[in-house]
Amino acid sequence: MPNALPRPKSMALLGWALKPSAREFAILSLTLLGVWICELSIPFLLGDTVDAAVSKTAGAEIPRLGGATLVIAVALYALHAAYLRAEIRLVARATFRLRQHLYTRLLEQPLSWFARPRKGEIAQRLMSDSEVMDAHAIYLLADVPFAVLTVLGVFTVMLWMQPLLASLVSAVLVAVAAVSHRVARPLGTLEKSVRHRWARLGGRLQESLDAFRTVKSFGRERYETRRLDREGERLLRAEIAAGQVVARLEPLLQLITTFGFLAVVWYGAVLVYDGALTPGRLVAFIAYMELMREPVRDAGAYFAHYKQSAAMLGRIAGFLKQLGFSLPSGHAKSEGPLTVEMEDVHFAYPDAGRAVLKGISLSAAPGEIVAVIGENGAGKSTLMDVLLGLLPPDRGAVRVGGIPLEEWDATAWRNATAVLPQTPLLFHASIGENIRYGAPETGDEEVDLAVEQAGLLPVIERLSRGLKTVVGDRGEKLSGGERQRVALARALLRRPRLLVLDEPGSALDAAALPCLGRILRDGCKDRVTFVISHDPETVACADRVIVLESGRIACICNPSELGSAHDAFRKTVRTAA
Repeated sequence: MPNALPRPKSMALLGWALKPSAREFAILSLTLLGVWICELSIPFLLGDTVDAAVSKTAGAEIPRLGGATLVIAVALYALHAAYLRAEIRLVARATFRLRQHLYTRLLEQPLSWFARPRKGEIAQRLMSDSEVMDAHAIYLLADVPFAVLTVLGVFTVMLWMQPLLASLVSAVLVAVAAVSHRVARPLGTLEKSVRHRWARLGGRLQESLDAFRTVKSFGRERYETRRLDREGERLLRAEIAAGQVVARLEPLLQLITTFGFLAVVWYGAVLVYDGALTPGRLVAFIAYMELMREPVRDAGAYFAHYKQSAAMLGRIAGFLKQLGFSLPSGHAKSEGPLTVEMEDVHFAYPDAGRAVLKGISLSAAPGEIVAVIGENGAGKSTLMDVLLGLLPPDRGAVRVGGIPLEEWDATAWRNATAVLPQTPLLFHASIGENIRYGAPETGDEEVDLAVEQAGLLPVIERLSRGLKTVVGDRGEKLSGGERQRVALARALLRRPRLLVLDEPGSALDAAALPCLGRILRDGCKDRVTFVISHDPETVACADRVIVLESGRIACICNPSELGSAHDAFRKTVRTAA
């Protein structure tokens, strides 16, 4: 990404994305100028050819003028093609640049940000709104500069040829501008509504697809279809309203330009009859009118593209304004074993209305296994997310290796940690690629060791393609326990100095549970391990247990003391079978 980031304003964003290099700007400028000169030259030569034919005294000029016209026509084609090629490259690069900026800014956000907007609407904004370049901005870049130059150049030539006819043309242009402004005024608001409805429909569809198992299990296909239909109908009404504005605008502009053309031809014929204008000049004037007719006729479409571009870029700018930068400014690193400390940590999700963590203070030394238990909603997973730096605390301090977490170098910190979430997500890739996701440069021997440690070897041996087996979307081709083993192998492969396991045994079968116990009991002496669990055998492997109640630490004790130390144990830990 370029260092200079765009201001989150619609036209500033467009200018930043479309900013050409010096070479691109030179090619665009020179080819555009060449096309402009060629187009202005052809009507003038046609007029001279007609006057030569009418005068019957310059017959030798006709072949010369015709040849010159043909040469200029060929040059016009070559220059126009070169201009369009350069413009297409510039727009494609601008689309990529805009999307790259959106992706990068989105992935910079802290975990708490993703609790607010719907993911489907985020994806819709990224993909649909960033198509503004191909859908609308390309016209503003490719057509509008040329149209403006054409109108100015043609009008200047017309003014030189016949001021009265030129004045008539200027009256037509003023009428077109006034009608465009008046009729197309509501188009920007309507376009914003269309894009908003597109995002809502996309988000609703994504939500239904993500929950397709639940939809099928409860037989709610018709209900989901009705929900999609309601969003689709709102989108339909918004699209029709915007389309009706365009449907009124374009024919009206065409009617005005047609009347103007007829008026110019009629008055030009009068001037020829009176001897104030030659027939050739009238032919040239009509040719210039035809040359000007297209950009004037399309003025409404250009205005609509401008409004639609402004609306889409405005949505993107508004989206970017919601984003903050979470890139750490620190450069600190720490080698070797890490100590973990949290002091008076408070945290609340945005707009949640209540604090999730309230004054948490704890510490853990290298080689320690700390179990965290508590009822649902007690704040266990949030506590781990704050510890890992995925959520910034509202108040309090987190220090790792004696260094405040916000001062750590981001890459160094991520390389020091690994997480096994309660519901691990696998990518649509092979088992081997999923395991290597956190350590892509790792050798085969280390991967094999992580597979064995995670108890994944029997699964790999059963599959015909082994580690090359593609797991499907979100790992759907594997069972829940198999997905958890793959995620466990992924975490172990990183050789983390801080390991967080969130309900690691929740999806493991009886054959795999001993592997988890062995990992905890024989864990690296230089590693700090936090484990969230309701399983008594897993909790028994810990050196200490932290009991959370409503975001506060209710007690800290040894596993052997847990049952008598606090009644939360009876509520939160499963009774062994």
